[in-house]
Amino acid sequence: MSCCIRIKGSDECVLLVIDVQEKLVNVINDSNILIWNIKRLINGFTLLNIPIQHTEQAPDKLGKTINQISPIMVKDALKKTKFSAVDSMLLKILSNYKTKNIVVCGIEAHICVLQTVLDLIEQDFNVFVVADAIASRNNVDKEFALTRAMSQGASLTTTESILFEICNNSIRPEFKELSTIIKEIPSSKN
Repeated sequence: MSCCIRIKGSDECVLLVIDVQEKLVNVINDSNILIWNIKRLINGFTLLNIPIQHTEQAPDKLGKTINQISPIMVKDALKKTKFSAVDSMLLKILSNYKTKNIVVCGIEAHICVLQTVLDLIEQDFNVFVVADAIASRNNVDKEFALTRAMSQGASLTTTESILFEICNNSIRPEFKELSTIIKEIPSSKN
C-alpha cells in the first residue's frame, strides 16, 4: 500500500524557486507562461505566509534572478555553483522551517531542478514538483526530468492545484485574494 502525501496547510511547506535567471530564461520556449506560473506561486505563497527560498546558479555568468521576479522575493538568493541546490546552507535553512514538504519550481528541469529534487528526496523530504512552473530548453528534457523525478518519489502537481491544496478551505480569509492570483491572465511580457 502506498502512502498519500499531501500538504494540508500553509505551515506545512516551503517553496524553492530554482535559478530563474536572465540567461537561462532567454533560452526557454514560452518563457512567459513559465514566469507567469512562478509569479503566481510566489504571490500565492507570500499571501499564505509560506517561506520561500530561491537560488541563483553562477550569477556572475548567468545573471541575477529576472526583474519580473526579484522584486517580489523577500530573501536574497542562495548562490551556488553545484547544479543541485542542496548543500549544508539550504539544509540548515530548511531545518528551521520544521517541515519535510518542499514545493519546487524553476529551471532547468533536467539539470538543476532534477538534481535538487533527487537530493531532497535522498534527504527524506517530500518533494512536490510544479510541472507547469519548471522548464528546459528542450521539451523532451523536461518530460524525462518529470518522469525520473516521479519514479524516484516526487509528487507532480500544477500551480493552481498546489495553491488550492495549501489553501485547503474556501472560508479561509485569504481565499478570495488567492483566487484572484490564480485567475490572473498571463501577459506576453510578464
